[in-house]
Amino acid sequence: MKVCYVDETGHNSSARCLIMVGVLVDATRLNKAQRELTKELSTISEVFPGDLSELKGSRLVSRKGGWSHLSSVDWASILDSLCSFVQTNSHSIVLAAVDKRKLRETKMTSVPSQLRDEWLAAGLHIALQIQHMNRNMQKNKGKTFLIFDDNKQKADRLSELLWNPPPWTDDYYQTKKKLPERLDQIINTPYAIKSHHESLVQLADVYAAILRRYVEVRDGDLEELWSGEHQQMQAWAHQLSESLVARRHRWPNRPKGQCATWYTDVAPTALIELGG
Repeated sequence: MKVCYVDETGHNSSARCLIMVGVLVDATRLNKAQRELTKELSTISEVFPGDLSELKGSRLVSRKGGWSHLSSVDWASILDSLCSFVQTNSHSIVLAAVDKRKLRETKMTSVPSQLRDEWLAAGLHIALQIQHMNRNMQKNKGKTFLIFDDNKQKADRLSELLWNPPPWTDDYYQTKKKLPERLDQIINTPYAIKSHHESLVQLADVYAAILRRYVEVRDGDLEELWSGEHQQMQAWAHQLSESLVARRHRWPNRPKGQCATWYTDVAPTALIELGG
């Protein structure tokens, strides 16, 4: 079995994109992952000027608050280490992203009405990727728990989608063989947890913040906060891309598949091109 810890950034109205990231961990290695990350965060807290009760991705990546008091070398070293965590420990990253401008402009005639909400669209996309990747696994090896940062109202609505997935989603993971039970690799009740209670949710938040900032500066939505920011965010984004689940799971190339095509149509181009 597996556990996927999920957080997002960009749910506010001013953000162009919502980026959602899941850190996917095999259940047999979960305790070790939590121990190693707790140790990592403890090391970070020793250099942070103040009480670091929770790692907030957007503040860390933009060097706001206490992070502004660290030297650029120390700050970059912290993010280097966090970005290498999943690869060093053989975990995976699941990425969902919705460009809100594309979401408004793309035709949604056949798309379930719930997916007009970018958070629900991204949350379902996380589940669909895991289903696509694990659909042939036997004996519960691919069964996955989804654990989201505390958003009880949205998690309840997502739970309904996972419990009774719309037939529209079938083409995302359907093969020529008999279609399995819908989303049979997903435990259909997602859990919501306060992020300061789980370090892996905080790690997902950091990754989401990096990828959001990468899109913003790459596409020119926002100016660099400092000279060379684009180059640095690109380096971290490409480092994370080495641990992404394969593109064939993230954005399957199914020209006749409405669901797979729609998710590609509403995604930021910069992230579609990221990784293999």
